[in-house]
Amino acid sequence: VILVLILILMIISKIKSYQSNNNIYKLIFNNFNKHITNNNRLFTTNNFISDDIDKPKLTNAISWYPGHIAKAERELASYLSKVDVVIEVRDARIPLATTHPKVPEWVNKKPLIIAVVRYDQISNHALNQWKEYYAMNPAHTERPDAKVFFIDNKTGQGIISLKKEALKAGILVNQKRVKRGIQPRAVRAAVIGFPNVGKSALINQLLGRRIAKSRDMPGVTRQLMWVRLGGLEGSQENVIELLDSPGIIPARQLDQFNAIKLAICNDIGEASYDRVVIASHMCDYINDLHKNHKKYVDMNIISKRYDLDDF
Repeated sequence: VILVLILILMIISKIKSYQSNNNIYKLIFNNFNKHITNNNRLFTTNNFISDDIDKPKLTNAISWYPGHIAKAERELASYLSKVDVVIEVRDARIPLATTHPKVPEWVNKKPLIIAVVRYDQISNHALNQWKEYYAMNPAHTERPDAKVFFIDNKTGQGIISLKKEALKAGILVNQKRVKRGIQPRAVRAAVIGFPNVGKSALINQLLGRRIAKSRDMPGVTRQLMWVRLGGLEGSQENVIELLDSPGIIPARQLDQFNAIKLAICNDIGEASYDRVVIASHMCDYINDLHKNHKKYVDMNIISKRYDLDDF
């Protein structure tokens, strides 16, 4: 009888705990997969890198490395040897988690540009802090010369500056060609980055039309593809040939804290994690940000969008 009473008390305690968190779990189960990763200005994971947030522990490690990514990584080194400049794309919500450690090795001494896209999905406060961060810290310690550009995916702000920087890389190449009596050619640029980070969308913005496949899911681009920004007639000095590549991610996610952020932002294959577990971590992060860093999350927007009562 005593054991039964204890069990009943435990169940009651669990029910009360569930009821007190009913609204947040409604957010988890009903809306996580469809909306939360792309909602404008809901939250930013800028402060996920701070030490005052407990790093979660996962029972099963997140790891996702499908065959087409392994193939693309093998082919990428060969293609990069043929380009003049490399554009690495990062997600503004988690820019430190969406960079491959081998980028400096792959790029070698070629000009490197960092495009931090989707800044329309973070708060103005977070955007300003990231700009300050990259003004004081290199995007890659091995490449302090790499310039960082922030791109608004909705308005295209920052695209023109990025294009001008890419064209600069072709000046030296074409100067050498002219000295050898060869006509200038188009600047060749490779666009690389994690799956679903926004590479194809960036190319479409540079082109001003939709050429590269772009969807909100990892693994849409399956093979390397060249697209041309400019015509075949006339001077080629202001023409860019862009190499769109499949998302390339490390074979092993050594930092599982970063892996969780990739899952939250839909930058890694869904088959590699439990959505409910990741959603619960996401809600913990949102609550922590709301409590300790209110400028990074607007609970009123979340409540309105998901028809929640209050927090």
